[in-house]
Amino acid sequence: MNEQLALGYIACRMKDLGFENHYSLRFKHIRLQPAETLELKGSPQQLYLLVEPAEEIRIESHKGIFDLSDDKINELQYEHSGRLIIINQSLLINDVKMIEAIPIIK
Repeated sequence: MNEQLALGYIACRMKDLGFENHYSLRFKHIRLQPAETLELKGSPQQLYLLVEPAEEIRIESHKGIFDLSDDKINELQYEHSGRLIIINQSLLINDVKMIEAIPIIK
């Protein structure tokens, strides 16, 4: 998924969730050390969209799992929300690029 597709997808999803154009975007480039685990504590209304699939990265949320190395998963999730667990399964530094959509609640 490229950034242009991700931005169009986010606009549709935020509209589906009732936020119309009332949200802000944040581009996240996360650098993980070898074997590092990172927890992101977002709200259920926030969307995180993986822009570039990363080798040896596992992302878990209540929406599902993204892990290219797990051959038991039959659907990889690019959209996540709420609490995310991001795991670098590599012995090298690895990068994760995401777009975060944050609803503006009035």
